[in-house]
Amino acid sequence: MTSTSAPLLDTLKTHSPFDLVPVETLETIKGSISIKHFDTGSIILANSAPSQDLFIVLEGSVDVRTDSGVAVTLVPHEAFPLEALQSRNNQSAGCDYVANGDVSLLDIPAESIAHLRSSCHEFDDFCVRRSVIYQQRGVSSVDGAGARKALNFDLARLLPNRQAARLPPMATIEEVVQELHRSKAREVVIVEDGSPIGIFTRSDLVSRVLVPKIPFTTPVCEVMTPALVTLSAFDRGFNAIVEMHRKGVSRIVLLDDNKHFVGVISDSDLLYALQDSSDLHNLIVHAQSEGELIRASEKIRDLAVGLITEGVEAEHLTRLISTLNDHLVERIVELSAARFHIPMDTFCWLALGSEGRHEQTLHTDQDNGLIFICDDPVKLEDTRQSMLTFAREVNEILDKCGFPLCSGNIMASNPECCLTATEWRQRFADWINEPTPMALLNATIYFDLRPLCGNRPLCDDLIDWMLKAVQHNRRFFHLMTANALQRKPPIGLFRDFTIDKSDSCLDFKLSGLALLVDGARILGLAAGCHSSSTVERIRAAEERKLLVPDDAANLIASFDMIQKIRLRHHNAQIAHGETLSNRINPFALNNIDRKGFLEALRHANTLQKEINAKYNLELRR
Repeated sequence: MTSTSAPLLDTLKTHSPFDLVPVETLETIKGSISIKHFDTGSIILANSAPSQDLFIVLEGSVDVRTDSGVAVTLVPHEAFPLEALQSRNNQSAGCDYVANGDVSLLDIPAESIAHLRSSCHEFDDFCVRRSVIYQQRGVSSVDGAGARKALNFDLARLLPNRQAARLPPMATIEEVVQELHRSKAREVVIVEDGSPIGIFTRSDLVSRVLVPKIPFTTPVCEVMTPALVTLSAFDRGFNAIVEMHRKGVSRIVLLDDNKHFVGVISDSDLLYALQDSSDLHNLIVHAQSEGELIRASEKIRDLAVGLITEGVEAEHLTRLISTLNDHLVERIVELSAARFHIPMDTFCWLALGSEGRHEQTLHTDQDNGLIFICDDPVKLEDTRQSMLTFAREVNEILDKCGFPLCSGNIMASNPECCLTATEWRQRFADWINEPTPMALLNATIYFDLRPLCGNRPLCDDLIDWMLKAVQHNRRFFHLMTANALQRKPPIGLFRDFTIDKSDSCLDFKLSGLALLVDGARILGLAAGCHSSSTVERIRAAEERKLLVPDDAANLIASFDMIQKIRLRHHNAQIAHGETLSNRINPFALNNIDRKGFLEALRHANTLQKEINAKYNLELRR
């Protein structure tokens, strides 16, 4: 059945890339677009049929079927076949598109697509870039949904590899700590009568117990997070990723058919499953040569490019890139440590900066450090030299794998970044207790750290010590805030942007993302947040009442918006063979991204006002 109406044009305007087209140009095709309805099991587009019209799913879902079965299920706001955007109207669909239940589709004829391409440069550029991406990846449009396909499995599949700790609500914090240590789990789910009622994580131990000095005899029900996000253990992996983003959480509790607790999964578990589905994990862990490591790094970038095209949310995508890069770095460290006969338990390799925050994109250099053990003062410098030689090899191999050497020399091969635990504490103590503005400005990257591989407790202990050391240190937070406020949001007087006149661009990392990262760092440290992730720091600040819920939600959305724009920009540069950069002309963005970026800068401005009121002016009262 087919229907037409004027409001269809308004519906079309909400979908990319049609939001790029001027309204008057869209008006010229309004008579040709229509809504089509299909009953369950109807073949919408057959394998051998030419891919002429473009369809957008409005209601229901569409199964994409190949010879091996259902490859992916398309849901509302997804389009098919994407070959229709590429002027390949005589090419067969390559698979069957079948109605999964009753389906309503918006139908845009091939002639209308061709007209828009000839009438609107931005729309045509979008179609060209999509075509280049598919050609480079050597895949069809159905494979463009790689993330959804790779995560198309029951969540229960993850449980055999996942330690699940549980305790009753009246268990004490001390018992929780003992259970975390015994089970080696990352969280304890609080269960009553078989049903989960709360969760307590390792990071909660610092922010909810140690910092506020809660007695270890306190029942865990008084400090747990009561609002759980739950799914059936038989739900699908991709749905879990979507639910995590919608609810702003990194863990989901799984239930059986009786709503009883069966386990818990994290975003890392899902990303690990995605890696395993792509054979990347096996490729990395079994690599023995530089050539194999370089090939693995190239596959990581290829997967990331595909997921950007697929539309995976920025928070999950950057965490995926960082997690995959973690495995690559860990393998490089393992191989180099073996060559130099250095036991892995005698040091901890540190991730700093964007890698430390789990926020790496396709354009990133190296920021790392090393904590090593040496109990004999006489052998200290000899041990350090051995570690530096080993670290230099790791840094050089990483450079060959596409991670440029840090221009600021913040790398483990720098003697200032290769220290014992005692030396690292002294270095942080100098920044915290006797800070100078310039020294602290150069040191901010070190406060975004986490253990990557080796003897991880060396780093965990350092982070715990550092979080305690900064608490109630007003001068430290005052200077951190003063440094953060040196960079202002580039907002003009008339709700536009103040751009660099030489190229009409802004650095979206320094003039956008960094504003949120710097502010979140200050609030996260004040909240005692063990994680260095910007989003996790914002959530911890909300939890400690340093941010109201609306402001926290706006900041997280702003962070995601800027990251998405950067990732899509990098994707387009890769497709055109250009050098990656963060310089973007904000006036060249589509209306949605341009308005979203401006709104993100406004929220960054609000964040700066918040930290200024809390920490910069406080010292002067």
